[in-house]
Amino acid sequence: MTRPAPLPEPIPVEIERWEGFGGTWRVESVDERRCRIALCRCDGGEIVEHFESEEPAVVRWAARRLSPH
Repeated sequence: MTRPAPLPEPIPVEIERWEGFGGTWRVESVDERRCRIALCRCDGGEIVEHFESEEPAVVRWAARRLSPH
């Protein structure tokens, strides 16, 4: 019997909201306890602010997305 694939962690609300307004983001750093994500403008990638989290699900989500989006 095969196991079902694990469900992916949902996108953090803060990132989903940022994307909804047209912004881009990139994971800047992740370790086992926290992550830091740059929230960037949609017209060139200038960093507007940072989102940081120690929430385990958000840290796991960020660790899987170390490339720019």
